[in-house]
Amino acid sequence: MTWKPLVRRLAVACALVLVAGVGLGACGALNVSAPTGPAAANPDVARLRPIIEAELAGRTPPAVTAELESVPPLGIGQATVDYPAGLPPTSVSNLFSFTPDDIAKLKAGHHTAGIAMHLMNDAWPQLQVQAITSELGRFGINVVATTDANFNASKQVDNLGTLIARHPDVIFSDPVDPTTEGAAYRQVTASGIRLVLLDGVPNGLRAGKDFVTVVSANNHGDAEFATQRMVDALQGKGQVGQLNVGYYFFVVTTRDQAASAILGNQPAMSIVSGSFSEPSQAAYNEASGMLLAHPDMQGMWAAWDTVAAQVVAAERSQGRKIYLATSDLGVNSGLLMAEGYIQAIGAQQPYAQGIAEADAAAYSLLGKRVPPYLELPTVPVTLETLLPAYRLVLHREPPAQLVAALKQTVGISGGSS
Repeated sequence: MTWKPLVRRLAVACALVLVAGVGLGACGALNVSAPTGPAAANPDVARLRPIIEAELAGRTPPAVTAELESVPPLGIGQATVDYPAGLPPTSVSNLFSFTPDDIAKLKAGHHTAGIAMHLMNDAWPQLQVQAITSELGRFGINVVATTDANFNASKQVDNLGTLIARHPDVIFSDPVDPTTEGAAYRQVTASGIRLVLLDGVPNGLRAGKDFVTVVSANNHGDAEFATQRMVDALQGKGQVGQLNVGYYFFVVTTRDQAASAILGNQPAMSIVSGSFSEPSQAAYNEASGMLLAHPDMQGMWAAWDTVAAQVVAAERSQGRKIYLATSDLGVNSGLLMAEGYIQAIGAQQPYAQGIAEADAAAYSLLGKRVPPYLELPTVPVTLETLLPAYRLVLHREPPAQLVAALKQTVGISGGSS
């Protein structure tokens, strides 16, 4: 979409003020306003307070447990050469088991591994690498190198070449651009190295021949859950933005398509579409323009947590507060939810996914069959499930700042820090 140069200059000026750490007074003493419009998604404090109090006391109410267990069905993976209708999903639950003899055999093999990540600057890849490294250690498999492509396909191709030169037994990788990197990934298997893919399959690769398996979250389900919850909170009315990624990236494109399907089925909602090509500055600029051009906008879909954070930054620069649906639960997105900016998150399980990826590689090294596409279920994250979901996804206790913000949001005494 486009907007007037004056609007763009205002958004950028406020952004620079925020980056410089100057107070919002420099942008006209903007105060964050309460959401407006039909059925604004204000938290139901009377319902939420006893739930959060129970969780803070170490009890998980049955309704919260039921919510965490009520997940969308597994989704089909992307189309590949052998599976033009999409890779059939197999749940990782109870899929892998290792006998003492299996583990002894793996340790005796003195295997090594390399990890070629698409980026390393947020919780998802960091948890993946932690889990892969830890689980491989259980089998005596040493990670010789981990590379960061900084979401640059050319850099990732170079990183793959560097890892191949070290001759590990297996490489784990999340492709930046599946449409252009196929030849580089085929070199992995051609060099006698097993390849375990994270989320996406480069064009032209064959399951079982060019890669062991691809392991992913239920990206369709993640977006479906979060978007539907935002729609429900707004009672299917009002104006909502959809901030999509402007290029093909399977997991994100799948989320955007699922969000589009939900939003497109709301006759009483008007949808404002936008897109970006880079998740920090470009997403911030596009969100700023959307918000400035549409003062009645009440909610927005953002494909993952760092994009959602850019939307919040744009809101704050304009004294706005709308509610977001997104994917990925991390330290920052958890805090933004606790503060009331994010209505729902369809969370992945990056640590559990990393365990599954390492187990799949170990199975392959043992000569055992691994299904071509492994999937983990969505973790539904709302204010009532935030605390247990945080522990499940991030494998750590929620930080004090998040807890304080959550208490303040639902009106529990002592909520401010």
